[in-house]
Order: sequence, then structure tokens, then C-alpha cells
Amino acid sequence: MTFFPPHEQQQVRLSLAGSLRGIVSQRLLPRSNGTGRVAASEIMLNNGRTAEAIVEPELTSTLHDMIAEGGYYNMRTFDQHLLELVRDGVVSFNDAFAVSSRPQDFTVALRAEGVIA
Repeated sequence: MTFFPPHEQQQVRLSLAGSLRGIVSQRLLPRSNGTGRVAASEIMLNNGRTAEAIVEPELTSTLHDMIAEGGYYNMRTFDQHLLELVRDGVVSFNDAFAVSSRPQDFTVALRAEGVIA
């Protein structure tokens, strides 16, 4: 929101929170079998909690955790989808690690699931 002058930032936050339905971001990764690419996606849907985090600057940093905990709403982080893709053998650990949002946490999650040693 710092792209806007300080006196306009709150109005922009309110407008965004009121009109946003969701955000889908993707990164293309090479398939582990070498035949093309696969999209790893992050999905955030606007609901009461996410809208509040958009409106309130002190809560904006909590959006990642809301997405991570938002499975009930079909939300997921890049790293959650990357974990699934590595676990299913669709992409290699090295390729997923290279684009992971939080590489250390990603590695810990893979170890916890027994995907890597």
C-alpha cells in the first residue's frame, strides 16, 4: 500500500478488502520426469479474516498464516502445494526448494511427512 500517498492508504485498503474475491498466484516448475512444466499455486480467498488483515496494517503480516490455515476455504500457500508436488513425485525436491517461499520451513515439513531424510 506504500505506492499510495499516506493520506490515501486507508481508503485503498478499504476498497481492496471490499472488492477482492481472491488471489491465485502460480510458478511454473519443470516436471521431475522431464516432460514439460507444472504450476505450483498459492490461493487466497477473501473472507472476513483476510479482509480485516487487508484493512488493518498491523494485521497484514498475518495473511500468510491465514492462507496456511485456510484449508477449509480451499486456500493454500506455495509451500503447501510444493510439498504435495514433491510428495507425489511430480517435481524434484531441488526445483521445489529453489522457489519455496520459506525454504527452511519447507524442508522441515518434508521431513515431518517422511518425504526426505
